[in-house]
Amino acid sequence: MRVFVALVIPNEIRDHLVQLAPSRPFMQAVEWENFHLTLRFIGKVDYHMLRDIDLALSRISHPPIVIRTDQPSWFGVGKNVRALILRIFQDAPLMAFQKKIDRSLYQCGVPVARRKFYPHITLARMRSVKIGKIEPLIATLSLEKIPPFHSTQMALYSSHAGSDGYLHQAEAIYPLTLLPAGNSTPLT
Repeated sequence: MRVFVALVIPNEIRDHLVQLAPSRPFMQAVEWENFHLTLRFIGKVDYHMLRDIDLALSRISHPPIVIRTDQPSWFGVGKNVRALILRIFQDAPLMAFQKKIDRSLYQCGVPVARRKFYPHITLARMRSVKIGKIEPLIATLSLEKIPPFHSTQMALYSSHAGSDGYLHQAEAIYPLTLLPAGNSTPLT
């Protein structure tokens, strides 16, 4: 099973992201239920490692995280775009929380991440589209503003390839609160 840790996006922000996420013949908008802010992609794990990860995450105590959106951008190779994203400001509390997640995962046996953390929310995916084709769209999306919001939950998601892209399922949810850790929804 492929898994990752992410902040859960509140429903009212998901509603706004759906409006923002473009629908074009050359790209597939992310579905409402799949919006998230990845803190750490872990990759393929077995059931025993999944339990260790769940236990490590359930021990983390942290207040809700304020998310401030930046400008739309893209991920890809060279001038070939693979994903349209909404950048997230790298505020100190968010970056410190992500490092806390990394440390907890490392302590339970998850290897160090190979990629640097770049906070973002994916809006749409595509198959290697030239940047010139989406630059006008990015310029239009730059006019939209999403107010800062709180993420009050973190989740351990599994990711499954489907015919219409990846489907994400929350395997466990962990509240971000000032209360002591250990109040997670257990793995099913």
